[in-house]
Amino acid sequence: PVADGEQLFTEAAEPTACASCHTLAAAEANGTTGPNLDESIPGMSEDEIRQAIRDPEAEIAEGFSGGLMPRYGESLSEEQVDALVEYLTEVSGG
Repeated sequence: PVADGEQLFTEAAEPTACASCHTLAAAEANGTTGPNLDESIPGMSEDEIRQAIRDPEAEIAEGFSGGLMPRYGESLSEEQVDALVEYLTEVSGG
């Protein structure tokens, strides 16, 4: 599942892969439209990460505008969201 999460992050998530907007060293991603996940994910619980994926408008990261991130809860299956959460937790040292 971690490999599935990595693939979703880097290329497979619809409508756009997470890596296109976020920085995450483990994925060699350098997007700047959204928060740097190397800085924002550590310290977040799995539930907080899951909510940020499913409903990004629930809590907007400081310095960013709402309405930018797709609501992946509407386009990804529960299993895909779980794979992303597992991947992000693992690569952030959680």
